[in-house]
Amino acid sequence: MDWQPKPRIIATSAPNGPTEPSKPSSVGFVGPHQAETSIIRGRLPEEVAPVEDMTEASITMLPPGVRLIEWRLKEPPVAIETCAVVTDSGLFARATLEQLRIALAEPKRWVGWTVPQLIDRLAQVGVLITLEPKSKV
Repeated sequence: MDWQPKPRIIATSAPNGPTEPSKPSSVGFVGPHQAETSIIRGRLPEEVAPVEDMTEASITMLPPGVRLIEWRLKEPPVAIETCAVVTDSGLFARATLEQLRIALAEPKRWVGWTVPQLIDRLAQVGVLITLEPKSKV
């Protein structure tokens, strides 16, 4: 075979050089992509709402049969298990307590996590709870 590559359509630019706008009427730019300039997005500390203390209203949201041992929320971001990061510990704790309430009230209903997993996830953000033994009436 006598195949030969065709000449390049776009000229090679200097590595890591600035991008240059192509024709004013076109959309897009010609030039290298700056892969090493990744941006991490998040809230600035002054934009983050202050962590709320555990109030009586928050305690009342505990599911029946659950006793709070400790409520000491960790500063976000909090890594949960191996593949999750929590950026609002209070919201995560409230949502997980709601999932736990449903899991305890309706054991056959699927909430995404088992009761032990929900308790473990709460502990990972600083909320330690235990289940009360069922009382005999």
